[in-house]
Order: sequence, then structure tokens, then C-alpha cells
Amino acid sequence: MSRLIIHIGTHKTATTRLQKVFHRNRDLLERHGLIYPPSPSVDAHHALVGMWNEFMRPTPDYDARAAWADLAARYAGGDKTVFISSEEFCRMNARRVDMAELAALAAPFDEVQLICVLRNQASFLQSVYQQIASSRPPADWPAYFDRVIEIRMADGLTLDYNRFYSHLLTGFSRSQIRLISYDHATRAEGGIIGTWLRELDLPLSPADLVPVRDEDANISAEPLATFTAASLSQPGLLTGTLVSLMQEALRQSFGPDRRSTLFTRDEVARLEEVFAPMNAALSARVALYQPGFAMGPMLGSGAAVWREDLTEEFWITTCRLLERGAA
Repeated sequence: MSRLIIHIGTHKTATTRLQKVFHRNRDLLERHGLIYPPSPSVDAHHALVGMWNEFMRPTPDYDARAAWADLAARYAGGDKTVFISSEEFCRMNARRVDMAELAALAAPFDEVQLICVLRNQASFLQSVYQQIASSRPPADWPAYFDRVIEIRMADGLTLDYNRFYSHLLTGFSRSQIRLISYDHATRAEGGIIGTWLRELDLPLSPADLVPVRDEDANISAEPLATFTAASLSQPGLLTGTLVSLMQEALRQSFGPDRRSTLFTRDEVARLEEVFAPMNAALSARVALYQPGFAMGPMLGSGAAVWREDLTEEFWITTCRLLERGAA
């Protein structure tokens, strides 16, 4: 029986690490019955979203529909599992995927499943902001935060997972959709990679795979270091040197092992008030096929240093580091 499993995201849920690990271990995975097809997008399969999102096309003449047809011709008549991974399937802006068309493209396979990893909205929004700050000057935070609360979107990515689930249902049945809590998966045996190996019924552990370096996996810096560095950089671009300086300022002020968040406690309370009931409603919607599914707590394992905890002493430390030429 042929199986097609499509990992549809979401962003900021260790997608880059997973894709790089599976790309590097393609031969080993195939020996265990899992096909991770080559892609012009290299590690991931973003190119297969190209008919809906032109920015995902590796070249202007790339035919994503033909690529889907080729996958079906190669594997739909066999007994392998084909695994496709791209977080670009989950965008909810104007360039969203037509789920009914995706279902039609996947139909030649005997079994089709969508798997989506969801992260609590506070951690997700924080990570999205950090990604934005690394590539362009971010918007004014209070206005940006208020806008996110209003429209339930951040940079084209939805924080309303019920809305996203309803979008998936325009092409797929509830039995074909599986949700995974990122917050729970990262704390499970083997972390996020171990979770995926179990989801794919692979008799492997993370130790069996060639790993990727942290610097290749798109891992963000400490959130409060990114936030303060971006604030000091305005209106220019954020630099890695300044982020490192702010991480050192945090270390000297609060200790080396204290996790931080760019939020205030009141902001997380607002996120909890808005999204916790929505997350509970989502759990109820999927309960028939995924009994016990639940999102993680709003800040995962929690944070020790909040934005309002930045004292005058912290900024004095920052000034001293700047004066010493650490930037």
C-alpha cells in the first residue's frame, strides 16, 4: 500500500532542522521504506507549493503540478511511504494553498495524511518576530502586538489554529489530518526528531541519523537579546554582533542559564485570554480522531527574565560593553 505523508508546517517548529536531517539521511530512510524525494529547493519541498505561491518556484518555468504527477507515477503504485515537508503549505495570506487541489494531486496514493505541528501562540509569535528582526527592521512592537491580537495573523501566518484547521478541511477529511503539539514533542523522548521518527513508524532513533549543526538549523538567539538589539539598531538592520553583545549583557545581569522572553507578563496574559479558549475549542474539534490532543502552555517551560525585568543596571552593563568596543 502506498502512503503519502505531507508535513505542512507550521513555521518555527523545527522544520528546518527536520528537513536538513531527512535530506542528509535520505538513503538510510529509504532502506527503511521512507522516500524523502529530492527537491530543487534542496532540503525542503517548497517548490511543490509553486503553483499557489510564485515565490516558491525555483525557476520561472518550474511546473509544480508536473512534479506532483511524477511523484504519483513513481510511487503511488508501490508499497513505500513518501514524505513531503514544507512549512509553506500553511500560509494563510492571499498565496494560500488550494487544499482541494492538493487533495486531488495526492489522490493516486492509497493513503494520504497531513501532519501539522502547532506551537503555543506566545512562543510562535516571539519566534516569528525574531525571524522578522533578523531580516528587516521590525515594526514598532506595541502597535505590532496589538495588530496581531486584532487580526490573529503575524507576517502572513495565522495564530488562529481553528481557522487553519477549517482551511485544511476544504480538501481533506478529519481522519486525514493529524496535529502535533510542538511544545510536547520537544519534551518527548528524542525531542522533535524522535517524535517524527515515531510518527513515521521508522525503527530508528535520532542517534542513528547524521545530525545537523545548531547553526545550520535556523535556531533563534535569546528572545530578549534579539528584541533589545533590534531596538538599539533602529532604523538600521540588526547585526549578529549586537545580538551577541545583548546576550552577554543578559548573562552578566541575570546569570548564564536564565531563559528570557521579549513579552511582558501582561502581554502573555492577553495572549492567554484570547487564544487559550480557541485552543481548547480546537482540541474538542479533533477529539474523535486525536483524543487527548492539547496545545502546550502559553510559554512552554516558562521564562525567567521578562521585558519589564530590564533594570537600569542592565542598561548600564550594556553601555559598558558598548564602550569596551564589544559591538
